[in-house]
Amino acid sequence: MSIHHKVRQGECLSSIARRYDFDWQTIWNHGDNADLKAKRKNPGILYPGDVVVIPDVKEKKIPAATTQHHVFKMKTPKARLRVRMLCNDEPIKNEPYELTIDDGPATSGSTDGDGMVEADIDPLAWSGKLRFPKRFEEYDLELGHLDPIDEVTGIQARLSQLDYYDGAITGTLDEATEQAIKAFQEKRGLSPTGKPDGATKSAIVADYGH
Repeated sequence: MSIHHKVRQGECLSSIARRYDFDWQTIWNHGDNADLKAKRKNPGILYPGDVVVIPDVKEKKIPAATTQHHVFKMKTPKARLRVRMLCNDEPIKNEPYELTIDDGPATSGSTDGDGMVEADIDPLAWSGKLRFPKRFEEYDLELGHLDPIDEVTGIQARLSQLDYYDGAITGTLDEATEQAIKAFQEKRGLSPTGKPDGATKSAIVADYGH
């Protein structure tokens, strides 16, 4: 029988798939998840309360001689972490960084020409720290906590990271949020209505990266 998994804050499809020992694409492309796929579009950004249908496990038989020793290997899928670093709307290029995921060891790297930090991580990872030693900057990462752009919380979180909004992530389209949206619209040459219309949400996603 299929399992109906209710999404919790901090979960994405990769972490859900890892929990049930599935490939995330198998779940995402399952017919029972067609409505969710059409609504959310990005499997890495789900919303608490969304329901993901976990399909039945299909039995696979592999012939093997009883008089021999056999080794079976199971691949553990990885999730892709992508963080874009900006300063005054310009990418922070080729900047050395140190990345720590949960309680694991720190790994080193440099941002690319678009200011992007990319790394393969465990889908069940919950948090991280991103340090830029030369800039004396450190950022806490809440992995899987970004809400979809169609939710007010998703708009507030993105505008906060883009330095247009400095309030709490409340999910309420209040005056402070509308002022932040208006400031973003003016900066991007959009009609400054303060309302999150389709063009505005698309522009926010484009600037934020996802």
